Amino acid sequence: MHSHTPNSKIPRQTRVVATIGPATCSQAQLRALCERGVNVLRLNFSHGTHEWHRGVIERIKELRATGEFCPAIMLDTKGPEIRTGDVAEAWGIAPEEMLTLTIEPGHEPAVTGKLSVNYDGLVRDARLGEMIMMDSGLVRLQVEAKTDSDVLCRVLDEGKVTSRRHLNLPGVRVSLPSVTEQDWEDLAFGAEMGVDLYALSFIRSAEDVSAIREFLRARGAVAAHLIAKIETPQAVDDLADIVSVADGVMVARGDLGVETAMSAVPILQRRIVKQARAHNKPVIVATHMLESMIESPVPTRAEVSDVFAAVLQSVDGVMLSGETASGEYPLRAVEQMVGIITEGEAYVRAQAPACALEADGVRCELARVAVRMAADLCHVQGIVVMSRTGYMARLVAGLRPSKMVYVFTDRETTYYPGQLLRGVEWSMVEFDAAHPEATVQRAAQKLSAMTLNDEPRQYIVISDSLIDGKMIPMIQVRTLG
Repeated sequence: MHSHTPNSKIPRQTRVVATIGPATCSQAQLRALCERGVNVLRLNFSHGTHEWHRGVIERIKELRATGEFCPAIMLDTKGPEIRTGDVAEAWGIAPEEMLTLTIEPGHEPAVTGKLSVNYDGLVRDARLGEMIMMDSGLVRLQVEAKTDSDVLCRVLDEGKVTSRRHLNLPGVRVSLPSVTEQDWEDLAFGAEMGVDLYALSFIRSAEDVSAIREFLRARGAVAAHLIAKIETPQAVDDLADIVSVADGVMVARGDLGVETAMSAVPILQRRIVKQARAHNKPVIVATHMLESMIESPVPTRAEVSDVFAAVLQSVDGVMLSGETASGEYPLRAVEQMVGIITEGEAYVRAQAPACALEADGVRCELARVAVRMAADLCHVQGIVVMSRTGYMARLVAGLRPSKMVYVFTDRETTYYPGQLLRGVEWSMVEFDAAHPEATVQRAAQKLSAMTLNDEPRQYIVISDSLIDGKMIPMIQVRTLG
């Protein structure tokens, strides 16, 4: 089994995450996404039933079983959300009108003038004179008065009230639990189905991440990789600790731009990426990357610049949401994303970025030396890493080498989550603990197929060698293939 590698001199390094929805859930569409370069398939548990998601996961695993593609499966939790209730028909609102939000269920705005909300703490948490953002910030409501059950708001923006609209209270520490009962059920389902990555919505602290890890371990998901979504002020405040305990992070710019000042999002994105790089954890940038392609066959110039900027920050992955889940041009969106990434990476290589990882023991220094050698020796094609746990692979990838990294492992729990790492191509190979050289030779045979090279080439090889009965990590310049 090996990963699908584009037939190009320098394969793409930045990973593409694509959200699966009605537009892309068929076996043919899943294959088409992978053919165009998708590395991680995201299932958004804010939508769909367990039965629907089970079917998608089974189709992805069938696709992986062919050996042609190896996409990781990501479960993205719904998280605690404040939402409005159902309405019979869309209800138009205009600036300076008054709208009453109520914790009483069952109201129909057109009849009672009140809009039901699913959060009993709304009256307590809403502050007079402050904003409530509806529908991801499209409609701003200013709090004018409160009763025991109602919050009377002045409408500041024209819009439409439809069913189950998302509400945010910027700057307010709402008393919703970080992980809801629905989330626990979804996480347990993910453990049952053996998904590879868990994106954790609206977590607020490192303790939230640790609690979820223990929950999954108790259900057999010992190797679960947890991606902390940074989208609340509390998560920003606890950023360093969250990054240290998570396996990766996501810059979830949608709610981050509602919960904090929208103008601060670019700064926060850079801060989160820098923190992830400092801890050698993969980082994904998400939300509105090619949003216009939900309805348009081409992105806007601003969107192209946005994706390009993320590539310049050397992020591990960029994510498509509605573009591939429900958009009219899901495959075109992936093609556009890959094209922008390719241009961006060519520019990055020309700038010869310096290694950013701080030394952290012998293995980290070995990774640093390997990356430096690969850059300095022009005849070297890339870096080969033998890695059971994925630790050395993460070290090498974290240094953002200018050449590709080819990682060989014998564990699926390392192989599939590793698809998120920037600039890494993975392959499964049988390890021989008593004869490490035999493992390297097996990897060499796979390498020829991965790189599409007919003749042997030189690589920097990081592997363990058996010396006096002990496994010693070593770097070699080897001719392989």
